[in-house]
Amino acid sequence: MGGGVKHMTLRSVIIRILYGPTIRRQACFIVTEEILNYNLFYSKEITIEELSTETCNKVLDIREEHVKAAFERMVKNSVVVVAKWNKRIVGHAILKPDGQISECTQVWKNKNYIHYCYVDPKYRGRNIYPYMLVYLAQRVFKDQAKQQVYISADYKNYSSIRGIHKAGFYHWANLTEFGWGRIVLFYKVKIVQYKK
Repeated sequence: MGGGVKHMTLRSVIIRILYGPTIRRQACFIVTEEILNYNLFYSKEITIEELSTETCNKVLDIREEHVKAAFERMVKNSVVVVAKWNKRIVGHAILKPDGQISECTQVWKNKNYIHYCYVDPKYRGRNIYPYMLVYLAQRVFKDQAKQQVYISADYKNYSSIRGIHKAGFYHWANLTEFGWGRIVLFYKVKIVQYKK
């Protein structure tokens, strides 16, 4: 198994090199306890479960094998959740708490940041994504007084942005990352006024 991980890492590096120069634009959002949408339409079909390193294999029900390795790495310093629809795993999201080391861009280093979100395409449009965001934000506000939670999405990912707004997040900034493949070399953040 160790050889597989080395092969995947080498493969990832080669793919990143072959991608060439990249520019990635994201819209960044923020939420505080006062504006978090606690009134999402209740659905008895949706449940949220936190994962540990021992239960990371549950994501394989909906994702590829390499995602399990990513989850096992990230769960050590983060809160990893899966969303279930009638007990079937249909999505996941990760919260990197303030101050924790992660693979995220430096701009999120000292912030509570939600990332690595996914909902099975067959289950989109059922409020699963905003439920995960509200759950993770509530967890921050329970543990840390007067905190903020951040999330970003590709500026053209309109369905993700709709879900982020539905959870109560407001537009906070625009982030442009300049890199080579998926490796970020430097970034630029332009703060904007809060707006829905």
